[in-house]
Amino acid sequence: MLVLRETRMVIGFRSTGTRNDKDDAQGAAANGGGPSRLQSALLVAAVAELVRQKTMSRFESITIREVESSDLETFYEHQLDPEAIRMAAFVCEDPKDKVAFDAHWDKILNSSQITQRTIVAEGQVAGHISCYPHGENIEVTYWLGREFWGRGLATQALNRMLHLVVDRPIFARAATDNIGSIRVLQKCGFKIIGKNKDFANGRGEDTEEYILRLDLDQANE
Repeated sequence: MLVLRETRMVIGFRSTGTRNDKDDAQGAAANGGGPSRLQSALLVAAVAELVRQKTMSRFESITIREVESSDLETFYEHQLDPEAIRMAAFVCEDPKDKVAFDAHWDKILNSSQITQRTIVAEGQVAGHISCYPHGENIEVTYWLGREFWGRGLATQALNRMLHLVVDRPIFARAATDNIGSIRVLQKCGFKIIGKNKDFANGRGEDTEEYILRLDLDQANE
């Protein structure tokens, strides 16, 4: 599971008394008291950041559909992202092993016990989500490409999956520092019921994870 992040930008001004500052001040005075070159550059940067954040708004069209063979190459590229690997923590031993990847997905797609869907955002393959048996329980997991983080996509995809798979309870796991995924699960009604510690391939060390559960009366609270 992946973390979702919110980016903020803080801009400050501090006078250092350098010659460039004096030149900027003189330029501002000569320009009728208008902004200095430094201030103008910072203003342009701030506007650019606001435009960037605007493009990172929530998607208007989100669907989950059956996995198609053409989706798999995108899934493989997503699992090579070092930051995503570290955040997910509990990943396969070697994400670069394409043979193991193909065998893993062949097993998934030929299993009648696994509900697997591709997450599509405005026509783009954004990731995948799955409900699968783990011992006597059903667990849910998902993976999003990093370019789709922080835009409400995981929450909407999970809600759609929970309407598709109606069995309860459903369990989920997330590293204890994977705040974004924990919030996504909690928004969809999951409650933390315990904690576990195990070796995480994505970090090369023992890592704590929360165990969460969704019961019938908790769905879509």
